[in-house]
Amino acid sequence: MKGAFSSAEQVIDRMTRHFMYPDTPYGVESGGDPDFIPELTYEEFKNFHARFYSPANSYIILYGNMNMEERLEWMDKEYLSNFDVIETNSEIKYQQIFNQPIEKDIYYPVGKEESLENKTYYSCGVVIGDYKDDELALAMTILQYTLLQAPGAPLKQALLDAKLGKDIMSSYDSGLLQPTLMIVTKDAPANKLEEFKEVINKTLKDIVKNGLNKKALKAAINYFEFKYRESDFGRAPKGLVFTINALETWLYDENNPTSRLETNKIFKKLNEKVDTDYFENLIDIYILNNNHKVFVTANPSNTIAEEKEAALKAKLKAYKETLTKEQLEQLVIDTKALKEYQATPSTEEDLKTIPLLTIEDIDDYVEPLYNKEEEIDGVKIIKHDLFTNGIGYLRLHFNTKNISNHLVPYIGLLSKVLGKVDTSKHTYQDLTVEINANTGGISNPLTIISLNDNDFLPYFTIKASSLFEKSEFVINIINEIIKESDFSNEKRLYEIIAEIKSQLQMYLMGAGHAAAYTRAGSYVRSYLKYQDETDGIGQYLFIEQLEKDFQNRKEEVINTLKTLIQ
Repeated sequence: MKGAFSSAEQVIDRMTRHFMYPDTPYGVESGGDPDFIPELTYEEFKNFHARFYSPANSYIILYGNMNMEERLEWMDKEYLSNFDVIETNSEIKYQQIFNQPIEKDIYYPVGKEESLENKTYYSCGVVIGDYKDDELALAMTILQYTLLQAPGAPLKQALLDAKLGKDIMSSYDSGLLQPTLMIVTKDAPANKLEEFKEVINKTLKDIVKNGLNKKALKAAINYFEFKYRESDFGRAPKGLVFTINALETWLYDENNPTSRLETNKIFKKLNEKVDTDYFENLIDIYILNNNHKVFVTANPSNTIAEEKEAALKAKLKAYKETLTKEQLEQLVIDTKALKEYQATPSTEEDLKTIPLLTIEDIDDYVEPLYNKEEEIDGVKIIKHDLFTNGIGYLRLHFNTKNISNHLVPYIGLLSKVLGKVDTSKHTYQDLTVEINANTGGISNPLTIISLNDNDFLPYFTIKASSLFEKSEFVINIINEIIKESDFSNEKRLYEIIAEIKSQLQMYLMGAGHAAAYTRAGSYVRSYLKYQDETDGIGQYLFIEQLEKDFQNRKEEVINTLKTLIQ
């Protein structure tokens, strides 16, 4: 927990929620705050678990094509009937609405020798209505994307142009009793809170007065509607995602588990409201003129980590002095016993109690392959004739095996830049609008196929999805992105590089184990070296240096990207 609590992004997110919901469970850390965990007794821990971690306080969802009655009978017999009914009150109360916005200052730890310059974070948290309004929840999701997430989004761009951060992060959480919109700037100068507030207010007031870009708004609605209809959530099973969505209302109303899943009619309503002032009014009511608002400044500190550690040591020392010699000896014995217990492997008898699949449990039916190899204009393609609900999926793979080793990090950069810069026909903002209005998205992942420890096939991949009738648009827009992208806008290129650096930092903080594995493996496996240099620690070090020395290397960057795309 200490690692998670030292991350600046985690600190400002957690503390903003703490100040927004001071009287509800949303204001405290469910996994335990390291500063207070030492105060938790074993008995308190056991009692809390026994009270709340019971089937009587659970929500069970079954997903898939099954005999529902049979599954429910099995669940009752094998699971639920083994537990007693416990009366548990886990209801979450509404936070009383603030009379006026509040401001708070907090500190987060950085390295002892690390510079404090441009390391400040600013956040704005706003409570948006309550869980009951399904239309508002979806409308705010679309509005947040339009204002803050899409490339060139007006509020995000205004904050970047004001140099109030090198990366702008935002989220809208509709799964709370009282949903929350959060805006966070990262790596900003100190003492700029008033400017942060001013830019947000001025930008949003201008939008309310002059209106949102209707085409961009319609494109965002199409983008989300496509995703909802497609129900392709990447690695996350759709059943799990549907479950999470259902809980957004079911947790607070036992008679309303499905309203968040019934989105078709809501999308239709929102499309009809685009040409009205509906979305502008949402900004005016729920953001500009909303007193339940928190502004938090997270300041970097070289000493706070040491101060907390010293305070903990002093606290433990004071506690130790209250113990008798016998109590101290018992603590030593208990600690030794715990370590021995943790280090002792489970017995074979215990291991047999864990349910395992057998060969007989695995269906021996193998889905047939539908691959057809064809040739178009001398280019080999693989065609898949599968039912896709009217959606076409396109993958273009460009072999990058012959790219010089010193250019490999630039391949990683190109994958993150392509589609986010101007072309000869579109600004990057208009390009995003066109893609969102006509497709389910276009992305540029890197694909690495390992042949053995010393050989692999790297591909620069372009992925796209759309309705079949939009296939020609997809081909044309990809052709435009590949052949006509303009990398010469230095300001835009620096923004992207700074954003990449920020995102890689967060990845390394949140998945350091995975990055470390790739980095260690890069010394013995060629494909892991490629992966590290294009999307791991090697890529971060490369991007970090580019961002730091951009003015001196910008021509090199521009020319290299031009060379690679050709």
